[in-house]
Amino acid sequence: MVRVYLSGPLTLGDVGANIHRAIEVYHQLLADGYAVFCPHLDMLAHIQSPQPYETWMRNDLAWVSASHVVLRLPGESRGSDQETEYARMLGIPVVYSIDALDGYRSSEPELVR
Repeated sequence: MVRVYLSGPLTLGDVGANIHRAIEVYHQLLADGYAVFCPHLDMLAHIQSPQPYETWMRNDLAWVSASHVVLRLPGESRGSDQETEYARMLGIPVVYSIDALDGYRSSEPELVR
């Protein structure tokens, strides 16, 4: 399965709208057969146990490095800018639309038993 890191605004602007938009894209990518990491879902963990920004970014960058491609959602975001810069540094493609992911589509994964 192609691993997609979903990068987009979280705390700048309307946090609820940012999370809502990211989760909509997350579900669409899952339905299209991608494995998706959505850091916006970490907001739930942050509510339960707040962590410094740097902790979340270290975690996010680890997932960026494990991804095949980064999908950058529109909007201003310091964290997303860092994620996309890191991906490019590692040679991981960054795309800006779901349609641009079509070139990364793969066949169904082999199930591990």
